[in-house]
Amino acid sequence: METEDLGILLEMAHVEGWSSEMLEFELYTQLNPDGCFTCIADNNVVGGVMTFAYPNSGWIGNTGLKVLGKLCFAELYVIFRIYLHNSYVRPQWQ
Repeated sequence: METEDLGILLEMAHVEGWSSEMLEFELYTQLNPDGCFTCIADNNVVGGVMTFAYPNSGWIGNTGLKVLGKLCFAELYVIFRIYLHNSYVRPQWQ
């Protein structure tokens, strides 16, 4: 995820009615840059996800996707699972 992606992702969050602010998104990317991902389609940001790995669990949040991003969500989900695996977190998937 690049800093310039945050404005687009924040706009997507506001369209969905989320109360997110830029400071929140910046904090996530500063605290865990390797766990924040952007999905690009046709050179446009169409989605993103911010994740955290804790010692005994993983957290996924601020997931936003434009309508054309359904396939993107599946790709982001796989990346998230790989990220957790590489962070030595072994969550139980429901």
